[in-house]
Amino acid sequence: MEIRASAAPGQTLRVSGHRLGRDCLLLIVVGILSLACHREEDRADTHLRRAAEFIAENRPEAALIELRGASQLRPDDADLCLRIADLSLEQGFYGDAADFYREALTLRLDDSDIALKLALVLANVEPLESEKLADKLLEEDPENARAWLVRARSALARNGIKKAMRDIEHARKISPGDPEVEWVLTLLQEARHKAARIRSPLSVPSPRVSLETLRTYDRYLQKGGEHALLGLLGRARSLARISNRRAEAHEAYRLALDHSDGEGDPYEELRVAKETLLFAQQTGETELSSAALERWLTLAKEDLGGWKKLLTLETEDPEKHREEVLRRLLDTLPDDPAAHGLYAAELLVNQGYRTALEHLEAQAERGIDEAGLLEAEANIQNLAGRPRDAAVTVARLKDLFPDRPDTLIMEGYQQVLVGEYDLAVSSLRTALAKETSPRAYRILARAEQQRGNLEAALEAISRATTLESDAEPDSLRLRALIEFQSGLYMDAAANLLELYRLTGLESADQLLLARCYYENKTPGVGRKLLLSLLGRDGVGTKASLEFAKRDASNPRQRPVIRKHLLKAHEKFPNNLEVLETITKFDLEEGGLHDEIIERLNAGVDRRSWLARPYLIRGRAMLALDHPLSARDDAERALRLDPATTEEAYEILFAAYLAIGNLPEFIQSMEARKARSGLNENRTALLARLHLSLDNAARASELYEEAITRGSGLVFVKNDLAFLLAQSGRDLDRALSLARAATDAPGEHLTTADTLGYVYLKRGQADAAIWQFRHVINEADPPVADYHYHLGLALLALKREAEALESFDRALAINPGFAEAAAARRDLVGEGQRIGSPEDNSS
Repeated sequence: MEIRASAAPGQTLRVSGHRLGRDCLLLIVVGILSLACHREEDRADTHLRRAAEFIAENRPEAALIELRGASQLRPDDADLCLRIADLSLEQGFYGDAADFYREALTLRLDDSDIALKLALVLANVEPLESEKLADKLLEEDPENARAWLVRARSALARNGIKKAMRDIEHARKISPGDPEVEWVLTLLQEARHKAARIRSPLSVPSPRVSLETLRTYDRYLQKGGEHALLGLLGRARSLARISNRRAEAHEAYRLALDHSDGEGDPYEELRVAKETLLFAQQTGETELSSAALERWLTLAKEDLGGWKKLLTLETEDPEKHREEVLRRLLDTLPDDPAAHGLYAAELLVNQGYRTALEHLEAQAERGIDEAGLLEAEANIQNLAGRPRDAAVTVARLKDLFPDRPDTLIMEGYQQVLVGEYDLAVSSLRTALAKETSPRAYRILARAEQQRGNLEAALEAISRATTLESDAEPDSLRLRALIEFQSGLYMDAAANLLELYRLTGLESADQLLLARCYYENKTPGVGRKLLLSLLGRDGVGTKASLEFAKRDASNPRQRPVIRKHLLKAHEKFPNNLEVLETITKFDLEEGGLHDEIIERLNAGVDRRSWLARPYLIRGRAMLALDHPLSARDDAERALRLDPATTEEAYEILFAAYLAIGNLPEFIQSMEARKARSGLNENRTALLARLHLSLDNAARASELYEEAITRGSGLVFVKNDLAFLLAQSGRDLDRALSLARAATDAPGEHLTTADTLGYVYLKRGQADAAIWQFRHVINEADPPVADYHYHLGLALLALKREAEALESFDRALAINPGFAEAAAARRDLVGEGQRIGSPEDNSS
């Protein structure tokens, strides 16, 4: 077969017609029928005959079920294992393919062809095992070029590009005409492109590198490579990366799409359709998008993802288009409850909740699968914001179909939606014990992530992506989020960029990608990603806030940050996070007092029934030296919302310190307490004011009273724990109080410092050091006390040089820090040799 490609005028690319999709199926049919004819008529033969029929009807997944049934009856049949493995591989079920190749290899230990097939399948999913198999083959035959190529693939899976290149060159020397050498070389070049994209996702691909990759694909096609269809696709992808050859890329994608009917296996054909669609959408080519979607749905008519894409295709008459697509959907899948669920979701948007449910009820009367319809009904109820109704529907589903794995998955999904994460984990693990499901693992990953079990979440989402025959966008998105939360920033970026390759990135995805680069100490890339988001609706405000958070300390960026914060505030004046951020920003700038106060007053006037604007203004009034106004705002917030108690009392404490005449004010509070009493939180405030004047005994007494009467303020537990530790009294209770303060909701660095101080007083200096280093790393601006406490802990461990360094840092922050100066004098004055930290570390 010859294919003329417009990408290279006058050049003919000779492509070996890869007909694995048909020829392989015919061979399997013949093989299966042969097995059936030469063996006794038993149950295994029945499975084999049915499998042959399903394959003839182009129903490979049904055929695989029958073949597996036959293999259970004939566990020693290596040929049958190989047929199942080959067909599984063709359908993209790599895990199943690997399992059956392993089984076949145990039956034929010396079969190098099976070992090579297994090693090839494992190259991406278990690269170390793949490399071991390849090494074993090379021990027996060092001239096995394909084994060298498997080693190269395994190296690429572990980002070993240089090692892979060496293995490819070995293979080329042995078999220079083998097209597989060119194919693995394209994989290496794509890996280089991916690595470059991860380093700088907004950079323009190098034309030289893209041309080199294009030529490699051309050589592969000219040599008659086995994966001709993927070669055409790669060729189109390479052209798309070269800015002045987009028209050729269009023709190349069209060519690949035209040859996706029978030129590759179903997985390859579907990949061509999806990648062509993405290119067409990115370049705004509606006709090519439509053709790619039609091919997608021809290959996978039950894939609702394709139908959803078709629904949103831009056309001249969107309403008419959606009506036609929905009619086609129901004509194509008249008995599929999921299809009716998608139709009902459209009805929900356009005609309301009742109409959507009536449609599903009508399908139940037609006798369509009741379990699937109940799932669809629950989904509609969730979309309509009726989680209680959905919970009732899921309960009914469980009553009617308790042993169905999908029922348990749906139950787990519903439990995640309503925040019952522990129950969800139990439901989903029960479901997975019955049947392996990538969807169940994906929902389980979400539940574990919400529970804070990031390691378990990452394991679950990894299982999901391994089981999926094609990467699911939702899985990639969730995996990236879990990796980011786990501190695996570049892994998260890689998955987001894979998501970009598959479907493009939504604004929220790009915002997370920017955070990945900031956290990975690559702020220039992160900043470019944020700047590209600032003007977008729906995410521009979040991008502005992120920009301020990440780059506020960069003098060159501050004018730009302020401009975008002001734009965000102008567009969304009721966004309190923006108001708080621009207020903090302008306070740092200085000289904008009137503008700050005017903006805050307007914010309070707009949302005068909310406590938060008063707290924002109260903190600003403290910074602007208006403590009476700050006190009044804190009191108003307390009256409006008891949930603001913690922050309001922080403002009140700072305000009373700033007002002055503190001894007189404390005396008046004491008189009031004696006369008419104070509530538990006012008693705690009085205790803290006493503590600020070093009246530790009275402060302890009042803190004890506040706790006894039920004060939940974090500073009460924290301060009392510190006082107990400082005096050396009841260190067990001090530890209990410090832990309770640390575990309280919110960010309270002082509580972590207090916990470290309690550990130190209990003789647990190692644990104390961990706490002190944590608060030092998090404190912005730095706090002298934290460095002083770290110095005490280091001194307790005889690490004098490091202790001296900590005392010096404390004094650099606060030169008048008497305790730190005394500790330093005591340490140096003893005449001890203060060497390097390495000399004195334990």
